[in-house]
Amino acid sequence: MTNLKDIAVRTGLSINTVSRALRGRGYVSQSARDRVVEAARELGYRPNRAARSLRCHRSYEIAVINFIAPTGSGCDTLNMEKVIGMRHFLARTDYELSLHFVYYEKHFTAQTALQIVDIIEPRPAGVVLLGDSDLSLDIYRHLVRQNLPCVVISHMERKDVDCVSIGRQGGVYQAVRYLIGQGRRNICYAGTTTCRTRIDGYCQAIKEAGLREMIVEADGYRHFTGLESLFEVGDQTARKMLTLFPEADAVQAYSDYLAAGLCAGLQKLERRVPEDIAVVGFDNRELAMFTNPPLTTVAQPNWQAGEAAMRLLLQKIENKNVGVTALTVPMEIVFRSSA
Repeated sequence: MTNLKDIAVRTGLSINTVSRALRGRGYVSQSARDRVVEAARELGYRPNRAARSLRCHRSYEIAVINFIAPTGSGCDTLNMEKVIGMRHFLARTDYELSLHFVYYEKHFTAQTALQIVDIIEPRPAGVVLLGDSDLSLDIYRHLVRQNLPCVVISHMERKDVDCVSIGRQGGVYQAVRYLIGQGRRNICYAGTTTCRTRIDGYCQAIKEAGLREMIVEADGYRHFTGLESLFEVGDQTARKMLTLFPEADAVQAYSDYLAAGLCAGLQKLERRVPEDIAVVGFDNRELAMFTNPPLTTVAQPNWQAGEAAMRLLLQKIENKNVGVTALTVPMEIVFRSSA
């Protein structure tokens, strides 16, 4: 196995210089750094974090916990984008990421405790939790009581835990303001009404413009059995929307999946998108590029949220006296043809 001495011999530099170059700490000239990086690549060098942890009496592992249903569902691509953002950030540090899966339950149980023991027994340097369900928050408090730095990537802004949230309310607000700026005056919100951040953004923009709130519950959205059934929910919601609000000229959808079904349903009802009714999605999934027409949508900055969570966690690890910190990453509109 290649070690620092091998790289030092290859480059003609001291072991200390090689170490500083690989860690990115301390002064090393750019030419020397380039030589070290190239030699490390050619020799297939990989740092032995386990040995370093023993030598320094500290861990360099960051545990990331994702929640899945007992059926195995829950590995959403949006969460994986967050994980990639974390991994990208850690590539510039001495830390490494390990991904773990915990079965979702409503609250912390004995079964949950057994799963958590396996994750924290190696005593990671810190933990990131993907989501702010009651279970996730119970785990957060459990870890904090054990003096483990922990950060939650939250679905809403929170002040009671160390967290990074995505500005969903602000994202929907900006999208509805855009629709208003395009001359739309009968703007619906379609989706599940259990997610208040998105509806609050819609209601804020509608109220400021002096317009009428037109909210349509997407029946069955929270109980869909697959993407095909979710598409059908969108199709059915289009019919329901035009029954309740035949004057609708725009709709902000809860998700891109629902927006895709809405577009199909509206076209079946001989409503042109966007000429008759503009449609805006939410998430900016790959699907949004391939609908007919391609979806204007509000993009979740998952990569950036992952980086922000990891940056915050390392601050907590290095300075344990830092108080509770809540950060929000803003969303942006991606303009396509549906609005």
